Amino acid sequence: MYASYWPDARLTAEMLAKNHESLLGRVLAWQQVVYAEEKLPIWLRDSLVNILYMISEDGFWAQARPPVPEWVKPEDGLFAMNESPRECPQIECIPCSFYGNIPLVYFYPELALSTLRAYQGYQYPDGAAVWAFGGISWSTSLDLASPVRGYQWVTNGISLAAMVDRFLMCQDTSDKKFLKEFYPIVRQNMIYTVNLRPEYPIGDRIISMPTGNYGLEWFESREPGWYGMAAHIGGLHLAQLRIVARMAKEVGDVKFAQQCEQWIKAGAESMEKNLWDMRGYYLNYWEPESGRRSDLVFGYQLDGEWITDHHGLPGTVPKDRAKTVLDTIRRCNVAVTKYGAVNYANFDGTPAKIAGYGTYSYFPPEALMLAMTYIYNGEKDFGLEIARKVWHNIVCQQGLTWDQPNIMRGDADTGERSFGADYYQNMILWSLPAAIDGEDLSAPTKPGGLVDRVIRAASGK
Repeated sequence: MYASYWPDARLTAEMLAKNHESLLGRVLAWQQVVYAEEKLPIWLRDSLVNILYMISEDGFWAQARPPVPEWVKPEDGLFAMNESPRECPQIECIPCSFYGNIPLVYFYPELALSTLRAYQGYQYPDGAAVWAFGGISWSTSLDLASPVRGYQWVTNGISLAAMVDRFLMCQDTSDKKFLKEFYPIVRQNMIYTVNLRPEYPIGDRIISMPTGNYGLEWFESREPGWYGMAAHIGGLHLAQLRIVARMAKEVGDVKFAQQCEQWIKAGAESMEKNLWDMRGYYLNYWEPESGRRSDLVFGYQLDGEWITDHHGLPGTVPKDRAKTVLDTIRRCNVAVTKYGAVNYANFDGTPAKIAGYGTYSYFPPEALMLAMTYIYNGEKDFGLEIARKVWHNIVCQQGLTWDQPNIMRGDADTGERSFGADYYQNMILWSLPAAIDGEDLSAPTKPGGLVDRVIRAASGK
């Protein structure tokens, strides 16, 4: 897309040389806003500046010409992020953008809008959200025009709904222009998601894997796997319902808003009835008809709670339950590692011996979500310390400031990377300022907020 604005390399270089002083001054000005934000810890200020390198490292912005579909507007182009150019080069993998597109929404809303319109255009007739735009394997082109369903149907919907909602919260117009544009796709996907396991009663269906436990969710753990009703999936679906219910109310779709509220009630009741363990956490999963059951403590079972907190919505589980679960995770998943919170632990506080990712593994963006969940639930110092440990390990111990990892080593508690390079998921770091203030994600964009001040400084105002 930039080639359409700057087709001549020499003229572009001359422009940069001519305007170097003013451009450098604007860069230093916006960075100074971040570095001077005293309510943020110093490590976070520095990393908020540095993490933005990933937009240019992983970003692709195509012009509206073949093979890009005809529905792409010339003024939008088609912008997408590459999950990991060297290790998993698929374009716009939807959970990656769920984790990491918040800086685009904050600072480059035109790019975020272009991407959302691509999700809109690529959505399947049955309501399924597209999983990636292309670049999945040797047989799929890295062309932004080879969409696939993938295998994470059960969680693609919350990724889509959350990305649309955060854009609306920060960038919608007073007449709700963008809500009206994107509401139909999130509504259609909500219906699709609720019906992925139609043989179950409605409440159980909402918190379950698809029929036959087909595929995986975004947490691609084949051991212990995902079966039947699962707390992580339940929380994510309830968060999706909260988001879509609010959109339905705001757009005037009263009937569907009421339907969402009924589904929320049914799903929440099923979570309490089927998955709450009186020892103080939600079961990893339970499938009554097969007897499959996992009693492991999943460290990220409250991801849905972070979503509702960050989006300014009522929670997915009762507040007292959330605090109890956080106490259990603190005692089990956080206590057994020096670097963050392990994916799985035994209830007695011992490390869980599992294959796949391994005993000590975790994903940095998940650990940051957990840290923010503690912050939103009144444990600010503890949550910030988890976030600091995760980031100190990445930057200071592993030296990966400019090569952001995806999965941390699981066979030993060393904090080393086991997989992933330049993973833009980690731009979730820009979600922390709002959480630290106890606000929803739109707060930094308000007049006088951090994002607002950065933009004004960068524009030379």
